[in-house]
Amino acid sequence: MLEKRLNYLLETLPKEMQALPNWLVYRAKWNDEKAKKDKTLINPLTSRWAKANDSTTWTDLETAKNFAVENNFEGVAFALNGNGITCIDLDHSINPDGTMSELATDFLKRFAGTYIETSVSGNGLHIFLKGDVLEKDKFKNRALTKDGEVEVYDVGRIISMTGNVRTTVNTLAEITQENKKYLQQ
Repeated sequence: MLEKRLNYLLETLPKEMQALPNWLVYRAKWNDEKAKKDKTLINPLTSRWAKANDSTTWTDLETAKNFAVENNFEGVAFALNGNGITCIDLDHSINPDGTMSELATDFLKRFAGTYIETSVSGNGLHIFLKGDVLEKDKFKNRALTKDGEVEVYDVGRIISMTGNVRTTVNTLAEITQENKKYLQQ
C-alpha cells in the first residue's frame, strides 16, 4: 500500500521538487497528550535523525522512497532550504467531515495553479510555490485566523508529503504580486 501511495506521489509531485536532493523519510504516531501526530524524521542514508538545517541528512527522492518502503516508514518528506520553493501550511482548516473553512476554500481558489496537497494530519493543506514570500524573513511567517493557522516556510523546515492532491496541477507556480501582498498582510 505504501509503495503504491509513494508511486502515486511521484506521478503528482512537481518535477522541480523531485529533482532536488532534499528528501528524507518520516513516521507519524498519534500522541494523545498533544491530540495530534508526532513525526519522526530520518535520514535514509544513515537511519539517524534528519535535520531541517543540515543538507547532509537529506538524499534524492528515489533513495528516500525505497528506504521508506523497505523499512515501513509512513512516507517521504521535503526539506525547504531557501532555494526558491515556499510552502504555505494551512492548519486546522479542514473539518473532520471533509468540509473546508472559508480560508481553505479561498486559498484553493487563489493558488489553484500550483501543487496543493492535504497535510498528514488531514485537517490542513500544503501549498507549494516558487518565490520569496517572506522577503528574506522581513515578514512574519505565521498568522492565526478564525478559520485556521497560516504558516509560510521557505527555509529550515521539513514538510511531510502525502500525495493527497487537491489540484490537478503538478507544477510550481510563481507567486503573484497580488498573492504575495495578501500573504504578507
